[in-house]
Amino acid sequence: MRYLPLTLLPVIYAQQHAFDTKHEPWTAKYGTQADLSYTGPLSYSHLPYTRCLDDPSTTFDIAVLGMPFDTTTSYRPGARFGPYAIRSGSRRQSAEAGYALEWMTNPYTRAEVIDCGDVPITCSSHVTRLIRRDSYA
Repeated sequence: MRYLPLTLLPVIYAQQHAFDTKHEPWTAKYGTQADLSYTGPLSYSHLPYTRCLDDPSTTFDIAVLGMPFDTTTSYRPGARFGPYAIRSGSRRQSAEAGYALEWMTNPYTRAEVIDCGDVPITCSSHVTRLIRRDSYA
């Protein structure tokens, strides 16, 4: 009981000195927030993430679309984690700092590239899964 006031001190201090966004917004004081290679939401190369399968009005030239599918494996499933692994591995890339030696330019400036997420599949029925796969292709 003797140490209780010391543990509540940081909570009281944080409540008294909270950052007030009404008078001074975050961007005015610190600038815009830039995601580092290991931060931010998980999308392919930090590209804009949208559910383009749900919204047909989304315009794009190239879409990254994952297919978490491992029905044909036995005893060692794991291919369903492939889209996640590819997105995790591409976190070191970004559209602003992309460069292709073959084209001698940034490939992201030539086309509108977005990440559309994964195809919604079911794990219970293989027939339903294949029908969904073929309808998105």
